[in-house]
Amino acid sequence: CQRYDFRTIATARIAEHLARVVKDEGVAAEPELLHLVARLGNGSMRDALSLLDRLLATGDKKLGVGLLEELLGLPDRELVGGLLDAFAGADAGGALSRASELLARGISIDQVLDTLLDRFRDLMVMAACGADTDLVDLSEQARAGEGRRAARFDAAGLTHMIALTESVQR
Repeated sequence: CQRYDFRTIATARIAEHLARVVKDEGVAAEPELLHLVARLGNGSMRDALSLLDRLLATGDKKLGVGLLEELLGLPDRELVGGLLDAFAGADAGGALSRASELLARGISIDQVLDTLLDRFRDLMVMAACGADTDLVDLSEQARAGEGRRAARFDAAGLTHMIALTESVQR
């Protein structure tokens, strides 16, 4: 019996490889899409490539984040961002409206809660450590927007939001 210990691969490295694959296939892809696919691969090049293959199988010559969200049934990132902005501004009506729109698009409540947990975690780390922290795995484009959003929260408040969201999932 031989044992092989495999380590996870950094998201940035997976995204670089995905960019080469897309280029070789003669397809254009948004950098944000490649980063999201790499992140969804969760450290596994094989899983990220499988997901990219599903995107390439659609036949689109320009791959974007919207296609990924549609393919996987993920909540719209901009709409979730608006929901987070409503939370930051204590806008209950806006938060309820955006949450209702997410659910009306056929996104499951579990998927919305999982997405909120991920985003709350990233915001909490950025609020505590600064927007440039390596502890948050975001593309440069997403990092800038989330950094501005994190500045509207405090780490303790975000920790409380994480706990509340987790308690709803049980």
